[in-house]
Amino acid sequence: MRGRGLDQHRGVRKRRGGWRDVTAPPFPPLGLNANGTELRTLCASRKYQQCFGRALARRYSVLNVYSARAPNASALEGAARELRHHGLHPRSRLSEQGAGPARGCGVDGDGDGAAPLVGELKPRHRSPWSGSSLAAAALRFNASATAQPASDLAALLAFTAKPPADAGAGSSRRCDDDAATLNHELQLLLGVPSQPGPIGKLRRQAARAGWMAALGRSALACFLVSAYLRADELDALLPEAKQYGDVLFVQAAETGTIIRARTRYSNFTKRGRGMPTFKQYAFFQLAAAVLPSVPFVGKVDDDTAVNVRLLLPLLRALRCLPHAFIGAINWAAVVPRATWSGVRADRCGFGWDLDASLSNYGQSYGQRGTKSFQPACDDVGAVLPLPYATGAGYVFSARALQYVATDADVVRWVAEAGGVERESLQWQKFEDTTTGYWLSYSPQPITYVNIGRWVHDFACHPEGARVREGGALYRPPAAHSLLVHNLKRGGFAYSSDAFSPTTAYDHQRCTRDSLWRKPAAEGRWRLG
Repeated sequence: MRGRGLDQHRGVRKRRGGWRDVTAPPFPPLGLNANGTELRTLCASRKYQQCFGRALARRYSVLNVYSARAPNASALEGAARELRHHGLHPRSRLSEQGAGPARGCGVDGDGDGAAPLVGELKPRHRSPWSGSSLAAAALRFNASATAQPASDLAALLAFTAKPPADAGAGSSRRCDDDAATLNHELQLLLGVPSQPGPIGKLRRQAARAGWMAALGRSALACFLVSAYLRADELDALLPEAKQYGDVLFVQAAETGTIIRARTRYSNFTKRGRGMPTFKQYAFFQLAAAVLPSVPFVGKVDDDTAVNVRLLLPLLRALRCLPHAFIGAINWAAVVPRATWSGVRADRCGFGWDLDASLSNYGQSYGQRGTKSFQPACDDVGAVLPLPYATGAGYVFSARALQYVATDADVVRWVAEAGGVERESLQWQKFEDTTTGYWLSYSPQPITYVNIGRWVHDFACHPEGARVREGGALYRPPAAHSLLVHNLKRGGFAYSSDAFSPTTAYDHQRCTRDSLWRKPAAEGRWRLG
């Protein structure tokens, strides 16, 4: 890449006294704990931001889209500014409406600035899944065969054998469209982990009526459901999947089926969170194998609303970054094998930036021997802090996804997580940090695009017209929001309407739409 190149310190707050690196920090092989004794030998003061800050800032390239100098700019405007700052510029005028062909970015000094688009880095070729729908390919592609329960795959294969006659037509894509066509024409694929049952169904309905209605023909969102369901769950889901064409039954069991023991960190009194770790990774592998030419693939929680109107043109502006990871970037250390808590890829030393995370890395919190005590990261085998995107939603470029989905060490890591130690070292939380941990071992430098300013939780406020324009984590959705999270109890309809630039804040409607109501007389859930 010509030009000034990406500033690898940008987005990282530096201490006034600067960094005093004494040596390059150690990086243990993927899956192994760091050696705390070695770290303390290299940095006896345990002021890790002074010892390793510069080396880590060079290792991790962060493109911080937000600038305090332009606090009211959209993510798209911020991305254009930062790309120009680093010697990259859009070849065509950026439009928040996303109209016109995707042209990508060029490099200053290269004549007309022509640079290959991420989706064109290798020719679009005939997919080996030609003639198969994406939904059928999901069943045929065995991404995970670890600890699987029985499944009625015959019923699922029969369900996907004959896609609807109108598949591929209409104003929106479907997950049962032809895989080869999707591979050639899609710009963005989103996986949305979902669950059987009434709450999962209500969230799917709310998302369909809300943000998913704006996907159009260049983007597709698929709800991810395990192919290994009970017969009654499968019977309830198949008609819905056939009607909407937005459900993928992936070849991975739900985490709660793979991991059944109670957690060590609860003193064996409670089961864990059961986050869709295995199912989500199966989707990454499926997308990389079946749709390798799609420029961007992401994951969003089922309680997240996506502003498609802004996200698609933002991604087009970033297509000149071949190894990109886009999301709300935070920092934390990861304990690959946290035997003291029984967690695989436990987290410690959180920070909003590298400097804060390094400062927390060598400190313990609370009183030893109490329930609230948190040991220092260097006492429990944590690797040094790394960037990750919060789990509300994040997006890979095609090449970044290929690494995560196919690298032998990452594949082995996931297989071991579902293997003989799956109960003693449970992988059922911190999926977002785990993804960042994998990417930290990429042989190609990853560009972490921080859009955190525009990723926030849903919250109503009496002064919402003012609050939604700020940068608080909890605020009402607005036209410039990219991802609105924590819609566990509703808010999909209001968020989707608020994405329109002409929608004024309505506190009463925001409050009314933020609750899931359960009428006592009816005994069933409905959207309030």
